[in-house]
Amino acid sequence: MSSVVSISSLKGGVGKTSVVLGLASAAQASSLRTLVIDLDPHGDASTGLGVNTAEGTDMGTILLAPSDYSLADELAPASWAALGSLGNASRTGLDAGTWVGRASARLTALEQLDSATLLPRLADLLEPVRESFDLILIDCPPTLGRLTEMAWAASDRVLSV
Repeated sequence: MSSVVSISSLKGGVGKTSVVLGLASAAQASSLRTLVIDLDPHGDASTGLGVNTAEGTDMGTILLAPSDYSLADELAPASWAALGSLGNASRTGLDAGTWVGRASARLTALEQLDSATLLPRLADLLEPVRESFDLILIDCPPTLGRLTEMAWAASDRVLSV
């Protein structure tokens, strides 16, 4: 089962997303199956991993209606896979490389939900895919709001930057 790690900071611009990208790069170099969940509405981790946030279903949409989606079906392969020994990241399964849960501005709508409703949503979405990954990294927004609380609730560890 994978380890889920949230990378957090209560201030923007401290290098939180850079840490996420560095950890994802090191994991890929070690042939670890890695999932990056981008919960920062700015979407810099998604962009840094070469994922077009305008295509596909984003984490905000999924988390607003979790019963309508299977997370495994909505993940995008990071473009980094084409650069490493993994070859081209074709959508043949979640068995290799780095995958991304895309961010979008829709994530901000989740801040309006009450904690009791929101806190278990990410953990519930991750549960079916945990066996498919060695490492799950969550890029948190630079605030202590509902998104960060939800990420922490879904995590085995929290790394503060």
